[in-house]
Amino acid sequence: MNRKTLILYYSLDGNCKFVADELANNLEGEVDTLRIEPKKDITGGKFKRYFWGGAQVFMKKEPEIKPINLDLDDYANIIIGTPVWAWTFSPPIRSFLNLYPLTDKKIALYSCHGGQLGKTINDMRNYLQNNTIVSEMDFFEPATKDSEVNKKTIAKWAQKLQKVLS
Repeated sequence: MNRKTLILYYSLDGNCKFVADELANNLEGEVDTLRIEPKKDITGGKFKRYFWGGAQVFMKKEPEIKPINLDLDDYANIIIGTPVWAWTFSPPIRSFLNLYPLTDKKIALYSCHGGQLGKTINDMRNYLQNNTIVSEMDFFEPATKDSEVNKKTIAKWAQKLQKVLS
């Protein structure tokens, strides 16, 4: 059985990318990363980005995303990372999960936020009911707040993931 691991994430401010990169550096075996890319990303200052991002959540918008260039059937394990927007997961991740439904995978979830986790993990669990959620983690601005401490936390989480994903 295939044991390849995919770390897929969306990152507007770089926090989820930071975690994805650290996980990829700390996990053993075949690990690939995939950044979910909207065809048109939110631009502008921080307030504008948060306003439009939150509006997308409340309006249940699913932004168009660029096609992926890999076969999800090649991966037994998938780690999904999302920023928290309006107390849930980001619309680009929602678009991905609707375009590419996942089934029978071992899944680990992580979120990055600058405030509260909200219902992010529970909402993602609901989207991923046909899978086994093996681990969850959330990070408070990991790339900018105590990044060295967060690197250690991510390395410890990677050790735990190594056991449950094998």
